[in-house]
Amino acid sequence: MIPKCYKHTELGILPSDWQVVRLGEVCEIQSGGTPSRNIKEYWENGTIKWLGSSVCKNQNHIDEITDYITEEGLKNSSAKIFPRGTTLIALVGATIGKVAYLSFEASTNQNIAGLQPNKQVANDNFIYYSSLLLYRYFEALSSDKFKMANLSFVRNLQIPLPPLAEQNRIAEILSTWDRQIENLQSLITEKQNLKKGLAQTLLTAKTRFKGFSEPWQVVRLGEIGKCYGGLSGKYSKDFGDFGNCWYIPYVNIFSNQIIDENKLEKVWIDTEEEKQNQVAKGDILLTLSSETAKEVGICSLYNGDSKPYLNSFCFGFRIKNHEILSPLFASWLLTSQDTRKQIFRLAQGSTRYNLSKNGFLNVQIPLPPLAEQEKIAEILSEADKQITLLEQKLQSLKEQKRGLMQKLLSGKVRVTQCI
Repeated sequence: MIPKCYKHTELGILPSDWQVVRLGEVCEIQSGGTPSRNIKEYWENGTIKWLGSSVCKNQNHIDEITDYITEEGLKNSSAKIFPRGTTLIALVGATIGKVAYLSFEASTNQNIAGLQPNKQVANDNFIYYSSLLLYRYFEALSSDKFKMANLSFVRNLQIPLPPLAEQNRIAEILSTWDRQIENLQSLITEKQNLKKGLAQTLLTAKTRFKGFSEPWQVVRLGEIGKCYGGLSGKYSKDFGDFGNCWYIPYVNIFSNQIIDENKLEKVWIDTEEEKQNQVAKGDILLTLSSETAKEVGICSLYNGDSKPYLNSFCFGFRIKNHEILSPLFASWLLTSQDTRKQIFRLAQGSTRYNLSKNGFLNVQIPLPPLAEQEKIAEILSEADKQITLLEQKLQSLKEQKRGLMQKLLSGKVRVTQCI
């Protein structure tokens, strides 16, 4: 049954006063171009913003200009100036189907479609939000190597189109949500920068808490702990419940300051053949190998009670005496700028970088008294907790906005009265 004031269309049930249109019917759609890189006059001292498809991040703003071209470059290529209010859609590569909104004039390369709405029938922000929901059509494109769309494909994509007054209202509501999201993102960035600065001063004794004046020692990691490797024997992942052992995957270490126990995996391991240690509470786990030197030696603290195994591309550092070195403090210290510089210099390789466990044990660290370690770790962990709560709030806001956008752009929630 079709509700009152609604109708059946090729895009499903829509309000009776809405239309189904192709993007090409309500927008002028063009692509840009790239001036020859061999002619320096087209690029050198350029003042015209020029954007590549990497700017398409499903955001209503562009946070980085790809490059600048000159007037000569503009005249002698298929590049063109897109006005403010243009929606950009990436046509190829990893960002295909992703969208950006131009809040300033700019030119683009040929891998972007620029949608300039006819403002007598379409609101530019409404077109941007509608374009966000078209990704599934780009995702469905088949290709043996990489996906590619053309302007004809974009022009023929269909969207529901309300009367202009309702478009304006929908765009206004969604823009309000976007401003809240942007404000929260800015706050998170500010908190992250403050935490980074705080860590740098606390972990180098530039700032000390009242009551602490004892000199810090400098020790080698090998003096206060030992390393063990990840899995050495054959094992098979089992994403069901049929594995016999818990296992910590690489990404869990790489992505978390403290191991997320909800993201352990089950694997089948021949425990008689496997010679490596199981992970214990208080161990520091580190990435042993990666494609870039900067991703080697990323660490995470294991604070759980189970005894999982460790990914073969990682290794563990076990502290001999927790009354000499607090594991939580150690996890912060190993992520500090000064310690990371030492670890970075140890990474060896060309196409893939590896970290020697013996080299790691030679890294020198400052060692405050235990009480001061615990105070520093407490302050930094509290700052991290605040950021985590803000990030959870941000994710919740994004999900709420996504759900609201789906309802508003399909007419399931109306912002005008049914006539």
